[in-house]
Amino acid sequence: MHCDTGRAINGGDCCTLRVQSPHAAQLPPRSLHFLIGHNGSRDAGHAVGVSIKIGAGYDPRRPKETIGSDWALVSLDKSLGSEDRILPIVSDLPEDGTNVMLGGYQQDHPLLLMVDTQCQIDGRFVDATGRVLLRHNCTGTHGVSGAPLLIERGGILASRSDRCGRRDG
Repeated sequence: MHCDTGRAINGGDCCTLRVQSPHAAQLPPRSLHFLIGHNGSRDAGHAVGVSIKIGAGYDPRRPKETIGSDWALVSLDKSLGSEDRILPIVSDLPEDGTNVMLGGYQQDHPLLLMVDTQCQIDGRFVDATGRVLLRHNCTGTHGVSGAPLLIERGGILASRSDRCGRRDG
């Protein structure tokens, strides 16, 4: 998911390798590719990661306990999109019952944008490190972790939809 034309937000778990050693390995930034305007075998734009900043405190060996920090900011080798296509990130948390939408690329349909437009925030929880996360009832399958929750205020909320967002996940 893009946060501006030269950077993208992704799941921290998508940028690290889980290893059994005391230290987790970060993927090489150049192994991350971002596409926009994908249509069949063509793309309107393609960029490659040049640096990755993982959320402070995220530990891929303890993903459930540190899920509130499971994000990564990826700087890209070139700008994608345009300024008028950037959605602001909302800083205040919506109330329970707020209507939201989830749109993302899921593992079972990796090149097709899937969207659930009929869902709401249905609770909150705190991870083991004290970070507050939102629960929602949006439908999404494995791989939609980098997808944003869209809200009527014209902004986005970062979401870990494939793991913690759903009550059954």
